[in-house]
Amino acid sequence: MNLIKKTIALLLSLILIFSISPVYADMQLDTDAIYKKGLVEIIEIDNTLYSYAYSLDETNCRVITITNLDDNRSDIVKYDRNNGIISLNNNEIGKMEIIFDSNESETDSRDSQLRGWTYMGSDSQYITWGMAVAMGVLAAIIAAAAGGIGAAAVIACMGASALGVLASAAGGGTVYVDMYFQQYTPTTSQFKEYWKFVASTGDSYGYYEHYFPIC
Repeated sequence: MNLIKKTIALLLSLILIFSISPVYADMQLDTDAIYKKGLVEIIEIDNTLYSYAYSLDETNCRVITITNLDDNRSDIVKYDRNNGIISLNNNEIGKMEIIFDSNESETDSRDSQLRGWTYMGSDSQYITWGMAVAMGVLAAIIAAAAGGIGAAAVIACMGASALGVLASAAGGGTVYVDMYFQQYTPTTSQFKEYWKFVASTGDSYGYYEHYFPIC
């Protein structure tokens, strides 16, 4: 009887292992999720409501369509990842360059907030824009570089005033992103992203924390 119980227990353990393993194998952070889902955000800027619609075009570029809901005029921000070009209304206004893409874990003052989380990797992208742009346009550009977050999060975190100053002249800066993963149960998991923006002036904004479910 004991042998039968041990055999059954072993079989159940093996079933559990093989059931869980594919879940871990397929875990990946989809930073295009809001674009694939066609997310639309409504953001108030200077007492005017704007919609931010996220999509991918036929060449897999990230596209953010910003529409003034008072007059229905739109601006289209596109990030072409194939060649690192940022365009506004089909006119090239800037560039994005990947600085690094690392899988090496780093430690810092956030360690106490990361217990139970698995480090997935980091990346950073240097952004330049060659002309003054609207604050809301710069928020969209930074969101496109960070991935996984929308312009609403960028504005809420960095602040409209700071973004307005940065957007008012040609400039640049680097978006840094660190990614973490946590598994609660075999079927419940979550990703966490820390991101910050460091302007070419040296001014730093962040790190900011963003949670989203597995895709």
